[in-house]
Parts: sequence; structure tokens; C-alpha cells
Amino acid sequence: MALRTTPALVASIIEVDPGDDVTPYIEIANLLVTDVCVDPILPYSDERLEQIERYLAAHFYDLDKPRTASESIKGGTSEKYEQISTDLGLSVTKWGQTAKVLDYKGNLALIDNRNKERGKGGTAGYKLRVQVTHLGVNPRTYIPTPE
Repeated sequence: MALRTTPALVASIIEVDPGDDVTPYIEIANLLVTDVCVDPILPYSDERLEQIERYLAAHFYDLDKPRTASESIKGGTSEKYEQISTDLGLSVTKWGQTAKVLDYKGNLALIDNRNKERGKGGTAGYKLRVQVTHLGVNPRTYIPTPE
């Protein structure tokens, strides 16, 4: 599994806490990009795949390390962290939103929507349609022909 992005490139778009290793987040992003965005028929450029992977790695890092929304020192210290709602999928962070925009073919959006539906007890993004075909005659409208 050849990683497309680097910890330095991820750190160029999101503040990484000193001592944090973003490699596990890059590995998760790499799996997702490889499984969902690599298309041998209509391929993305290597640069685009690296960008998608970079933003997905930042998204996963951000989910694991919530950012401080506000701090106060007057009368004591306090910190307030951003609220994270995981039911929003990739849309919960600006990094995930950007990854979906970079994937203009809609692969990430498709699996994101499927996962949201699955979480709601839905049908994984599919709408079920039932169709019944009758191959006989309708007994209510059947008029026998004289022989």
C-alpha cells in the first residue's frame, strides 16, 4: 500500500498537535481513496488522488482530535470544544467537505450517503421499488368469449 500523501502535507492544511503521528489517519484515507476513487477506466491524476487522500486524512485526524472552539482565562481557565455530530459523515468537517468536492465523480458522496442511510436503519442509499406483473387474466374484467 503506497501512501500518496505525507504527514508534512497533512500538517500543511491542519494544525497537528506536537508529537502526534498522522500516519494512521493517512493509512485510513489511503484505503478509502484506493477502494472508492481509483478508477482504471476514467482515472484521476496522481495529484488529485493525493489531494483527496490528504484532505481525508485531515478529516479523520480532526474527528479524533476535536478543535478548541473557545478559551477563557478570566476568573479561571476553561475550554470549549467543537461539537461533532458523526451522522453528518464527511460533511462534519471542512476537510471532508473538500475531499468530496475534489472527488468530482461523486464516489465519496455516494458512500457517504449510503452510510448515512445505513445509520438511520435505511436501505444503504437504495430505494426499494416493488413491481408486480400479472401474466394471466383479470377475473374481474374477464369476459368469456362464446365458442
